[in-house]
Amino acid sequence: MRRSKMDKRRSQTKKKTGNATTANPRRNEMSDFQLASEVRKLLTIRRGVHKVKLEDLTIPFYIRTNVDPDRASFFRARYEKGDYVAPILVTEETLQVGDGRTRILGAQQAGKRDIDVIFCAEANRETLIAAALMCNAPMNASLPPTEGDILHTMDLMVREGVSQRNIKAYVVRATGLAPAHVRKLLRTIEKRDEVRRINLARDDVAKEVPMAEAAKTHGVPLKKLKDAIAGKKSKGKPATLLEGPKAAITTTATRANRSFGQNFGTATKHFEDKLISEDELESILRHEFSKVRALGALVNSHKDRFEKLTGKKIDIRKSKNLDK
Repeated sequence: MRRSKMDKRRSQTKKKTGNATTANPRRNEMSDFQLASEVRKLLTIRRGVHKVKLEDLTIPFYIRTNVDPDRASFFRARYEKGDYVAPILVTEETLQVGDGRTRILGAQQAGKRDIDVIFCAEANRETLIAAALMCNAPMNASLPPTEGDILHTMDLMVREGVSQRNIKAYVVRATGLAPAHVRKLLRTIEKRDEVRRINLARDDVAKEVPMAEAAKTHGVPLKKLKDAIAGKKSKGKPATLLEGPKAAITTTATRANRSFGQNFGTATKHFEDKLISEDELESILRHEFSKVRALGALVNSHKDRFEKLTGKKIDIRKSKNLDK
């Protein structure tokens, strides 16, 4: 009688298990964990879940611009309770983290010394960055990336020398964004990268490196370098470098406005129908206010940082055009 594919797979798994030093003894008690198929197309994933000391891990790059503190607290609570947390993705020899930065922070906050990992074969940085993007970028992920995160990752790829064709392909596959929009983001990255290279060339010229040599070394047009040193303004609009971050902030604010309106409207309807008390309606209003106040405090901290960086004092509230 022929065995089914599932029976064969189970038999093979039994033969390969039994590594008492690294295999996770709780593996059979956990729900199955599957990496996205796009990640498996890029990396060779090893079987099994293993334990690795947190201190042995290295994080070679960051896909997101920052760690979400609420998400880290969520993982900390699960680690403290002993609840299941999906393993992180790590290269098998150099122990470079491909996915799992927030889980690592949560484990550290919980006082853990080791963490569950899935190993993958070693790969070059382009492949590791692309795989990390595939792990983090799907819009149905628990914490989808902002446009700022995607721009940051694309910038990483540009610095690694990844071709524009490959960058566009990775981002479209990972995020589902329209190719035309990804091309627009690439143009933003190009301008940002050119500004960075011009600044590096200017630094070389300041160290008495010949201007033509500095331009060639950093791959910038000699005329643009001369114009930058002479203080001439570019014909292009510098503000285009901020299109991505501004669009991400606008999207977040629009969603917040819609959410506040819808949820307070629902609460008001419950109050009118006498399903909740006056105190309960007041509590949601106070909750809204506390979140807005926290956001205001964040913007004020950004204002303080701006003033510290530039030495310029500003009063945003008195500005005639808040969005200039």
